[in-house]
Amino acid sequence: MKNILVVGAAKPLGLEIVKRLLAKGFSVVATYRHSDSARLLELTDDNLKIEQLDLNDGTAAEAMIARADGVIFTPILTVCEKSAKSLRKDARAIFLSSNNVTIDPEAPVYAALLQAERGISQIAPQATILRPTMIYGYPGDGNLSRLMTFVKRFRFSPIFGSGEALQQPVFYRDLAGVAVDALLNGHRKSELVAVGGPDAVSLKQLHLEVVKATCVRAIAIGAPLSLVRPAVRAIEKIGVNAPLSTAQIARAETDKIPIGAVVQLGSTTLENGLKSLAASLDATERGA
Repeated sequence: MKNILVVGAAKPLGLEIVKRLLAKGFSVVATYRHSDSARLLELTDDNLKIEQLDLNDGTAAEAMIARADGVIFTPILTVCEKSAKSLRKDARAIFLSSNNVTIDPEAPVYAALLQAERGISQIAPQATILRPTMIYGYPGDGNLSRLMTFVKRFRFSPIFGSGEALQQPVFYRDLAGVAVDALLNGHRKSELVAVGGPDAVSLKQLHLEVVKATCVRAIAIGAPLSLVRPAVRAIEKIGVNAPLSTAQIARAETDKIPIGAVVQLGSTTLENGLKSLAASLDATERGA
């Protein structure tokens, strides 16, 4: 495999994938969609080429994908499904779905992902589809980053429901490693891989670990779902980010551990991953 294309390389996950591929000596074409290429431009490597790419730009996207020996698509699968048609028959490809398709398959967003997974398996039978659990570890991850920011601001962490459901978040760098390994060493057939972190903890314990990582005096407070649901809906309507979305609250009592015939676990412990996230948030606040 000589030339590898990483779509969505300017985001933290994509950037980590690019770094890992370059470290292995591969020639990489790293793409960004809009004007978020600053982090990519900081990389200096003779084997790296940076290109702007919008997957909706049919002709340009088709040509770039068709030239690659391997492609890692970091945007969610539903955004990339049509692009699978441009893959060469001998090209490996990695797509990202969600472990939630096994937990809440009736929800519209995950029903759409399931449909897209089936489409990919037919169009690109050589592709691997990763189903990560909750991805975390960088500012703006939409999950524990949001919760940690909320805790630092309001000095409490709201636990919705009983707090007993299991959680198994995956650190984004570990997910990048699984994606690279699947591209280089995975089976040359359609495969679904569930990806999680090494630690499965209760929702209550997860919140306590987040509070601990923030290093602020805060407490975790239980909140009945019957009271939480309408409150979060009201908060979202006025444009304020709640620590969890209404969709996440709907799954509050459901275990969120990797489910599937093939399961890959990262190596970064939850404690270390949260420490890294807290440090990144602090650096962002300082403008570093």
